Amino acid sequence: MISSEPICVTNGLGSVINKLTDFVELLEVLDMVVLKDHASPNELLEVIAKYNLPPNDAIIALTCKHYIFAPQEAL
Repeated sequence: MISSEPICVTNGLGSVINKLTDFVELLEVLDMVVLKDHASPNELLEVIAKYNLPPNDAIIALTCKHYIFAPQEAL
C-alpha cells in the first residue's frame, strides 16, 4: 500500500538520503548528466507568453537553447 505521507515522515530523513544516493548512483551507472537551468525569470516569462507554453516546457526549451550553443566540452 502506498502511504499518503511523505517518505521522510514515515521512514525518517535517513531514508530520503538513501533514496537520493541510489538515484545519484543510477545516474552515474547510466552515464547521465543533469543539466543546469540557465533561464532567467524574464526569459522564462517571455517564452511562456510568446509560445503559449506551460512553465515546465518553457524551462526545457530554454535549457535546450542554452546547451545547443554550448562548447562541446560542456556537453
